[in-house]
Amino acid sequence: HSITSRSVVVRGPARAVTVARLSNGTHYFHLSDALPSQPEPAATRRTVRIYWDRSRSRRDQVATEIEQLRHYLASLRPEWIDIVSFSSGDVVAQKLYSVDAAIGHLRMFDYRGGTSLAGIDALAIDKADQCLLFTDGRSTLDAGAPFRPQCPLTIVTGSPTAATTRLATLATAAHGNLLVLGALREPT
Repeated sequence: HSITSRSVVVRGPARAVTVARLSNGTHYFHLSDALPSQPEPAATRRTVRIYWDRSRSRRDQVATEIEQLRHYLASLRPEWIDIVSFSSGDVVAQKLYSVDAAIGHLRMFDYRGGTSLAGIDALAIDKADQCLLFTDGRSTLDAGAPFRPQCPLTIVTGSPTAATTRLATLATAAHGNLLVLGALREPT
């Protein structure tokens, strides 16, 4: 099809062209078409670090968090996943290369001891594109321990008793955000 006016020339097949002539002799036209599809940009494989609180206070609340995380990681399809688990006993880092391996790893934890972020900053691990912290925020030990993740941080909690005020402060300090799974409630 070809439509010509003094200022516009349209050539090629259009899906729908409507031309109208008004009573004053002016022509108007409406094109309905789409831009040619562009090739999809090469998918960037992201890397993810998961900070996982394996303290006793979380032992009955992690099923929902693990399921939500599984869905998120499956959609992201990261190149690798670091799981940094912590409690009052120790900090352990494990690099995994599949969503199934990461989820299986999280399901094997024993939940003991208190919450402690001490020692996390001392780990020598690769930089990740995104960090997720799963905790209830109820630090029972060394509440003032430094925690400075080297990637954008999202704090996730599914605990109905989470210390949301503390977690929001921690997220803000890391230029991140807080995601509370479940019903909204007043900050604690």
